[in-house]
This record gives sequence, C-alpha cells and structure tokens, in this order.
Amino acid sequence: MWKPFGKATLKHAPKAQIVYDKFHIMRHLADALDQVRRSEYKRVSEKEHRFIKGQRYTLLSHKANLDIEGRKALKLLLQANRWLHKIPVTLAAAEAF
Repeated sequence: MWKPFGKATLKHAPKAQIVYDKFHIMRHLADALDQVRRSEYKRVSEKEHRFIKGQRYTLLSHKANLDIEGRKALKLLLQANRWLHKIPVTLAAAEAF
C-alpha cells in the first residue's frame, strides 16, 4: 500500500504478486473513516457537535462489542447524521472480505 514499495517490488521482481493483509487494510479504512467523522464534525452546526464528539470508538467498533450505552449512543449518532451512517456499513463489508 506504500507506493514506493510497490514500484520497487514490480521493478526488481516483475512476476511477484503483492498481497495486502487484512490488518493493514482495516487500519487504512479506519483512518479514512475517522477523517470522514472529523470532516462531518467541522461541517455540522455547533448544536450537532454533541452527537459526534467523543464517538470515535463507538463508530469504529462492532455493534456486538458495544455495551447498551454504546449501542444507544450509536443509534442516536446515526439518526443525527446520515453521512456517518455509512461508517458501520463500510466496516462490516470490509470485515466480510
């Protein structure tokens, strides 16, 4: 996933096949989704900040791993912001990979 590594590998071993492990793919995905969360925080009004602030763990966790309070917070957060609603769906799809 690091472009210089890929270029160097293909240059020196053209028949090599580069394989990406799930851990690093999920890490990059979580970082990208966290950037979406941050941009949404900046985009929404100050009144809506309370729904997003401090919810990183809640958004990036599996629903099954959340306690009752976490599930309630996730439900409220997803109802309040339609863009953030895509994060758990995207993570679930990536996990199935």
